[in-house]
Amino acid sequence: MAIAIDRGYRFRKDNTRLGHIPGGYGFPYIGQTLSLVNDPFPFLKEQYDRFGPISKMRLTGQNMILALGPDLNREITTDTQQLYSNRMGYAGVAGDFFGDGLLMQDFDEHRMQRRIMQTAFKTASLQQHIFHINEIT
Repeated sequence: MAIAIDRGYRFRKDNTRLGHIPGGYGFPYIGQTLSLVNDPFPFLKEQYDRFGPISKMRLTGQNMILALGPDLNREITTDTQQLYSNRMGYAGVAGDFFGDGLLMQDFDEHRMQRRIMQTAFKTASLQQHIFHINEIT
């Protein structure tokens, strides 16, 4: 049975109207990049304390939404309603590096490829990998 994958969302225009989300963009282009890189944990804590679990920010020219806390992270990473796109979220910062890799795939496409890859990461497979790596090295 073939899986029908709707890839149309990839070509829809981004919603850039984020005025209702608290936070700020900082300096033009660099935004909060330096603060985050120099001391990430205090920066993220300050962002959370000041704006709450969801805020907007800018890193290296890209406006983003920051979702902090275990509940939001669980919702986003499990994504049972298929509301959050890895491809659309990471395309600007990692798209060139990851191409069409597993990290950049969404929904049924991601699930199908992940199941194919899972066998390579089971204990028995990893033990075989280590055996062959040790032999080679």
